[in-house]
Amino acid sequence: MSFVVSARKYRPQKFEDVYGQSHITDTLKTAILSDKLAHAFLFTGPRGVGKTTCARILAKVINAPDPKSAVKDGSYADMQIDIALNIFELDAASNNSVDNIRNLVDQVRIPPQVGTYKVFIIDEVHMLSSAAFNAFLKTLEEPPPYAIFILATTEKHKIIPTILSRCQIFDFKRIQISEMITQMDKIAKDEKIKVEEDALHLIAEKADGAMRDALSIFDRIVNSNDKDVTRQDVVDQLNLLDYEYFFKTTDAILKEDDAETLLTFDEVLKNGFEGDHFINGLGEHLRNLLICKDQLTHKLLQVSEKLKERYINQANLFKSSNILSGLDIINKADLSYPRAKNQRLHIEIALLKLCYLGRIKNVPPTTTTEKKSPDLKKDLPATKGSTQTSNPPITVKPDLIESKKEEETIINAEVQTPKKTDTDSTTAVLKKENNTSTSNEETSSRAVDNTTMQNTPTLGNIDSILSKISEASKIEKEAAPELTIEGIEKLYAKYLSKVTSPSIANAMSKTVKSLDNQILAIKVPNQLSKDIFLQETQLINLIRKEFKVPELELKLTIDKSVFPDIEVEKPKKFLSDKEKYEVLAKANPLLKDMIDRFNLKIDS
Repeated sequence: MSFVVSARKYRPQKFEDVYGQSHITDTLKTAILSDKLAHAFLFTGPRGVGKTTCARILAKVINAPDPKSAVKDGSYADMQIDIALNIFELDAASNNSVDNIRNLVDQVRIPPQVGTYKVFIIDEVHMLSSAAFNAFLKTLEEPPPYAIFILATTEKHKIIPTILSRCQIFDFKRIQISEMITQMDKIAKDEKIKVEEDALHLIAEKADGAMRDALSIFDRIVNSNDKDVTRQDVVDQLNLLDYEYFFKTTDAILKEDDAETLLTFDEVLKNGFEGDHFINGLGEHLRNLLICKDQLTHKLLQVSEKLKERYINQANLFKSSNILSGLDIINKADLSYPRAKNQRLHIEIALLKLCYLGRIKNVPPTTTTEKKSPDLKKDLPATKGSTQTSNPPITVKPDLIESKKEEETIINAEVQTPKKTDTDSTTAVLKKENNTSTSNEETSSRAVDNTTMQNTPTLGNIDSILSKISEASKIEKEAAPELTIEGIEKLYAKYLSKVTSPSIANAMSKTVKSLDNQILAIKVPNQLSKDIFLQETQLINLIRKEFKVPELELKLTIDKSVFPDIEVEKPKKFLSDKEKYEVLAKANPLLKDMIDRFNLKIDS
C-alpha cells in the first residue's frame, strides 16, 4: 500500500474530530437539527485550519438518510460511495473563467439522483474573475431547493460584496498550539512513534496555527529518523534557533558576563542565523519572562510544563523594571537594524547594554554641597617659641568628615597637646571649624531659597522695569521722523532709484499715493502693476522701519481713471478671410486688379 501523508490519512470525518473550530461545527450541527440550513456558505480563514474538511463533512451529513440522527450518533462518518455523485468540487485557482462557471450552473439544473442535496464546493473562490463572479450571482442568490453552495477562501477581502451578501460567512480561526499537540500526540500513538513533548511544541509553533502545516512537518521529521523523535531532531531538521541560546544569553546578562554574551551571539551567527533573527528571539524570551512575573499571566505562555518551570525560575532572578528596560533596548535595536551599516556591531552594542542593566540606578540629586576641609596648617597662627617639630601639621581627610562626632574624633587623635600659649589659638581655630561644619547643612538648605529670591523680582523692581520700558519707547518715538506723504515720497524715490529692472521701475513709477492715519493707499493703473507691488515686500518694510511705524498697512487698488495718459490695450480682433482681403486691397490696389485679371475668387 502506498504511503499517505498524515494530513490526508487523519483528515477528520465528522464534526467532533475537527480541532479548534467548535464555534463553527456547533453552529452547523444546530442548523441541521433545527432544519434552518442556508443555501450558500462562505468559509474563510487561514490555510490548513479545516475549511474544506468542514465543507465535505457538511456535504456528507446533509445527504445522510436521517441527517438529525446522523448528527447525534456520528453515523455519517463512513459514508463515501453513496454521495460521491452529489458532491462537486471546483478549484477556482485553475478554473476561474466564465465558461467554468457556466458549466457549473448547468450542473445545478440537474437534480441529485441519490440523496437529498447537491453540494458545490468552490475552493479558493477569490481567484474567480470579475466576469465569472457576475455570471455566478443569479444562481447563487436563487438556486434550486436541492442545491447548496460552499465557498472557501483565505482572502475574503478579494471577494466582491454582492457575493458576500448572498452567503452565510463563517470565520475559521488559527488552531491553538495545545490542540495541535493533542492531535499530533494521538497520531504518534497510532503510528507507534515516540515523540518528546518539547519536539511537538516546536512543530506546533513552527506551523503558525495551521494543522496541515503541523502534520506535514511532523511527517518530515518522522521520515528523517528511524528512531524516536527528540527536540534536537526538530531543531536540526527545521534549522530553528533553539531557545537554549536565549536561556544561555539571559544567564550571562544576569552575571554581567559580556564575554559569554558575545561568544553566544558569535555561535549563533556561525550556525547561519541573522542578527535580527537572534534579537527578535531574545525579545520574545524576555517577553515570556515578563509574563512569568505574574501568576495570572502564566496561561499566556504556550510551552510545555517543563519549559514553563524554567521560565518561571529565571524570571524570579529579574526585576520587572530591568526586563522592561531590556525590551526597550531590543525594540530600538530591531527597528534600526536594517539601517545599520555594521549590523553585527549594532547587535553587539545592544547586548552589551543588556549586560549592564543592573548597574543603572536612580540616584536622587543631592541638594547639599560638600566643603573641603581647610588646611589647619595654614589657619593655625604661629606663636613665639613654637617650631615645626613641636606643633606638627593637623590634616583632616575630606572623605572622613561625615559628622561632627567623627570630625572631633579625628582631631583629638591627630593633634598633640601644645603649649599653653598655643592652646587658646588652636582651640579657637577648631571651634571655628566645628561651627563651620555644623552650619553647612543650614547654609546648603537655604541655598536654593536664596538663589530663587535673588532671581525673583520684587514689586518695586517690576515697576521700575515698566517705567524704563515706557521711557525707552518715548525716546524712540521722539527720535523717529514724522510720518508724512512727503517723507514717504522721498523714501519711495530713493528706493526706486536702486531698482535695476527697467520694467519694474517703469511700473512702480506710475502711482498715486495717499496717507490716511496709518494706511498707505497706492493706486495703480492695471493688474500688472499691482502684482509687481505685491512682490516688492521690502518697500513697505523699509517705510515701517524708517518712520518707526510697524503697524503701517499697505492698500493697493486699481484705478484707471487716475491715469488718463495710459492707453488701455484693446483686445485683438480675429479677421475672416474676406476681411483680410479688404484690408490688403486697401493697402495695395494692385491686388484687386490681379484678382480681376486672373478671374480669382475669395474664399467665403
